[in-house]
Amino acid sequence: MGIAERKEREKEQRRSMIIDAAERVIFANRIDTSTMDQIADEAELSKGTLYLYFKSKIDLYLAIQERGMGILSDKFARVISENRKGIDLLRRFGEVYFDYANEYPNYFSAEMYCRSQEFVEEVLKSDQFQATREKRVELVAYLLRAIHIGIQDGSIRRDVNPAALSLMLYASINGMIQVYQLRKNAGKSDLFPEVDVPLDHVVHDFIRILTDGLHPEILTVGQSVVETSLI
Repeated sequence: MGIAERKEREKEQRRSMIIDAAERVIFANRIDTSTMDQIADEAELSKGTLYLYFKSKIDLYLAIQERGMGILSDKFARVISENRKGIDLLRRFGEVYFDYANEYPNYFSAEMYCRSQEFVEEVLKSDQFQATREKRVELVAYLLRAIHIGIQDGSIRRDVNPAALSLMLYASINGMIQVYQLRKNAGKSDLFPEVDVPLDHVVHDFIRILTDGLHPEILTVGQSVVETSLI
């Protein structure tokens, strides 16, 4: 291994170590109460060295988010490799995403935080933004692929817009998980007190309702209704 390669590897190892330290500090104290000084201390680096790698907490939080999305992308890659119909792949993606949010709540929160309107300007200016954007595009690409597979194998109706459907699925499950996190943090009595259904039941019902609506038979029934109304 040459000198340049060794230096690059050492640089990448230190970057990963800094992200490890940032996770420990931020996940324990929340991002708004954590400081770059605390992260530098946890990483056993000077603050100046820390800033050589990350210019701000937002940069670091985006790097944490990218890590989480990488985990989710690996899970999606395993799903798409399964020998299933497109509609079943979509169901599996929904289930896997829900399981990911439960297994890695801090990574899920990092993504929601970085996408919030309050910090959008800082996020867009961050050096780390492009890397996280590429990861999100990668995740949506898996959904798109499943939809196209479903259209080709006949398990998904032909009149859907694949791009719109992938966004709908991704955004809807995100939204449901966020609502339940708010209820958990604020107390059930403060948000939708009349709803006392476990999140996994809601997600399961949502996936079922959405995928049932994508069945090709629905298209035929819909056409018949329209034709009958015109007679």
